[in-house]
Amino acid sequence: MAKYKYNAYREKENTFVNGEIEASSLREAREKILQLGFLPTKVYTETSSEENHLKSNHEITDDIYVKSLSLEEKILFSSELEVLLSSQIPIIEALDMISNTASKEKIRRVAKGLGKFIKNGLTLKESLEKYEKVFDPVFIGLISAGETTGDIFAAFSRLLGLLRKQKATKEKIISASIYPSILILLIIGVLALFGGFILPRFCAMYSDLGIGVSGLTAAVWSFTKFMSAYGIFVFAGLFGFFYGIYRVIKSGVFKNSIDNFLLKLPFINNFVKTINLSNFIAVLGIAYDAGIPISSSVNIASASIKNNVIKDQAEVVEKCLNKGETLSTAFIKSNILDVSFMSLIKSGEKSGEIGKMLEQIANILDRRVEMVVDTLAKSFEPALIIIIGIIVGVILLAFYPVILGGIPV
Repeated sequence: MAKYKYNAYREKENTFVNGEIEASSLREAREKILQLGFLPTKVYTETSSEENHLKSNHEITDDIYVKSLSLEEKILFSSELEVLLSSQIPIIEALDMISNTASKEKIRRVAKGLGKFIKNGLTLKESLEKYEKVFDPVFIGLISAGETTGDIFAAFSRLLGLLRKQKATKEKIISASIYPSILILLIIGVLALFGGFILPRFCAMYSDLGIGVSGLTAAVWSFTKFMSAYGIFVFAGLFGFFYGIYRVIKSGVFKNSIDNFLLKLPFINNFVKTINLSNFIAVLGIAYDAGIPISSSVNIASASIKNNVIKDQAEVVEKCLNKGETLSTAFIKSNILDVSFMSLIKSGEKSGEIGKMLEQIANILDRRVEMVVDTLAKSFEPALIIIIGIIVGVILLAFYPVILGGIPV
């Protein structure tokens, strides 16, 4: 008889339990665990030979492979799972239901894969880690906390609130960029209309009549002819240039330099810092409320920061906490938050309501994000209008002599 350790799900109480049982084989161990009224999620020996035996069942196959989920798809998946868990439906049954009824193919695949991994002995956290490109460390960390405390429903509720907050922020940014985008399209339209159609026809007509045009008109006409002939190559080159910059940024080769540069740009620096801190504080508060130790909560929240300079400051906070210092002291030493927030943090430490104070700070930062986005949008609008005016003015100056019948060169 061998001793088997196990992790199992207790359906009646919707909690996870750990234990040890004696059995002659892995199958017998699973049967005994089921007889106890538990649903085994992981059964193994000290040597983990059985885990290695099941390794083939822990791989992502083509039928459950998903490259990524959009933010909207993550919200849909999390909300469906939250509703089912709130109805006291066990996690495995909930995943099976989603894998059969979800409206999105990718969500069905993910649910099927997670259910498969849990049935084959992995915890929910380990199953989510199989989809590391789909679920970020914040998602996995918060669910892991819920799995540890035995309250997965609350974990998904908190996570869903965070995802919806991120969606709202994204929609604000998109909404604020609509008007500048329309102005840019208007600029392109004006150039295409006057430079590509009207001006060339008039210039060609006057050229046939032997009437000269002004130097500005000739220059604009030459530019439009060049763009007509080689415009596709110009745009292809610009696309390649910006795509190359994007790939360099994505690769992380110069990420530290780029992140540092962004924090020095007027207007942009405030936007980058505010939106990163908004996510960081929101995740920190949710993780702490979930029962995760404050230093571990900072570690999870750091994964939501995209700027390496700010992430380094968050690491200073974590190091200070690991040394036994208070959260307010750690924030002051890291210089990650404005001094104006320190009174709220200290108040939370004294009252034992750090989570509540962090939520208040997150709400303040959310409002700042809105103001910063509006400020950026409004600062771009006058600049774009001036550019449109200059372009239209140049075209009119080039077009006006042609209307009058041409000016000798």
